[in-house]
Amino acid sequence: MSTLIDIIYGTYPLTNETQEKLLSLIETHKFSAKHKLEESGKQATCFYFLIEGIVRAYSYSSKDVKESNLYILFKNSFFSSFESLIKGTPSHLDIECLTDCVIAKCNYNEFIKLTDQNSDLNLAYIKSLENLLILNETRDIEFATLTATDRYIALRKRFPKIDNLISQKHIASYLGITTVQLSRLRKKLYSQ
Repeated sequence: MSTLIDIIYGTYPLTNETQEKLLSLIETHKFSAKHKLEESGKQATCFYFLIEGIVRAYSYSSKDVKESNLYILFKNSFFSSFESLIKGTPSHLDIECLTDCVIAKCNYNEFIKLTDQNSDLNLAYIKSLENLLILNETRDIEFATLTATDRYIALRKRFPKIDNLISQKHIASYLGITTVQLSRLRKKLYSQ
């Protein structure tokens, strides 16, 4: 739990009292691979912090019922179906553990009440949201400006062992290509 507090503290310092109140809202759970944390069509009530493992957030293409990985999340990541949390609407995402995971879970409404009562936590929350916006913008820019090969190289720079940790199917989906295209891309890249 200290890592979570360190990350929050790194965005904005929290008093010891606020840290204790925040920790009282957080539960830590171990989940096995393939465990679904959130399901599309249901309203999200919690947000999560990934302590160990790898998680994916995915959606289905309405055209051909094909899964599309929107995010692959690694250690020290905050995640949820944020649109569902904030708007109180059904989620459009499924969120699943790709590996065995240790995850901290916090009820969103209780957290918001706490941010209303503690200005230091409110500012840390704003800074965390800003960081999430930056990460999303970076991914959007990568998709708009980089080739599949360059996206794969960027992914490998961020997560050097990704090929050994999750299936090629999930990597390909995250890159927006097929597994066949990924196989060809990797073969060409590694034969140079």
